[in-house]
Amino acid sequence: MAIWQENYVLNEESIDKVSYKVYKLLQEKKYPKEALISSRLSLETILLRWLENGGTGKTFEVEAKKSFGRLHIYLRLEGNCIADAAQKMDLEYFDRVQEALGATVATKYIDGTNIADIKLPRVPISSIHQIAIALVLAVVLGYILPLIFAPQELQGFSKVYLTPAYKTIIGILSGFAIFQILFSILDTVVNMGSLAVLKKMGTKYLQLSGSVITISAIIGMLLLVTVFPILSTGGAGGDSSMAVIYKLLLDIIPTNLVVPFTQGNLLQVVFLAFFLGICLLILGSEITLINQAVHEANKLLQFAVASISKLMPLFIFLSFLALLLNGQLKLVLGFWKMILAFYGGAVLVSVVIL
Repeated sequence: MAIWQENYVLNEESIDKVSYKVYKLLQEKKYPKEALISSRLSLETILLRWLENGGTGKTFEVEAKKSFGRLHIYLRLEGNCIADAAQKMDLEYFDRVQEALGATVATKYIDGTNIADIKLPRVPISSIHQIAIALVLAVVLGYILPLIFAPQELQGFSKVYLTPAYKTIIGILSGFAIFQILFSILDTVVNMGSLAVLKKMGTKYLQLSGSVITISAIIGMLLLVTVFPILSTGGAGGDSSMAVIYKLLLDIIPTNLVVPFTQGNLLQVVFLAFFLGICLLILGSEITLINQAVHEANKLLQFAVASISKLMPLFIFLSFLALLLNGQLKLVLGFWKMILAFYGGAVLVSVVIL
């Protein structure tokens, strides 16, 4: 099914115009940024090569067409075969870029017409939609399977297969996430450049960097744990409340470098990250290689966590299905209330901010 089709005279101006129109079309179709860059790069490269190999002033056709759920951008130019010239180019780097971005490019010559086919990847389903689909599938299977199999069989299946699977996914994610938090804070502190900048920019920079999310959570937990005992004692048990606060502050400091990671203690990881970050900041140019390694490790872990996070719909499906098969419907309903409350709160905050 053709979505868009136009003819142009081949020159630099028309190449820019077509490139921009294709870019806007893909934006309207909600394609990711990588696909926008890939398609524009492919289209401009092919048309420029045709322009350089005798196509100047000739009329070419651009067609956007969907086939089997994938969008194709076809370029057609009648005349002598110049597609071969494009195929003989040194395009090794270009091909690697296209492969990384998900688009594929093919050029051919058929019945006196040079044809280029830029095939884009399918538009990915958003993470929210994936989670919604996972929840619906879990609920449907959780309703149908008990009608077919005995409860003991389903509980055994859940215990042997479902529970270990979703525990493995969450274990891998939490294992990478705690190191990603460490290196994210380290990289943020090191990038400030000096202690003077750290003192000057402080909270403002942290808000922009994203580390403020972790710090805000820590402050919130500390307030919840420390304020409530004081309120409950009515002022009579001040010593015990102060003892609790003192113990909490001491617990933030790790006894060694291994414990925060083996126990998954987020407070200690954050403290350790800031302490090491300030040390790296003080040493500065004396350890440039270590600073660069911290930056690269942060990028690596961010990519790893983002990749593993794509398994979250599967985790949600397995965990909810396990709960349903074990007859814990009330717990599932509690999750629904929690999700609705979360999104309701998010909407309320958005309305207040905007």
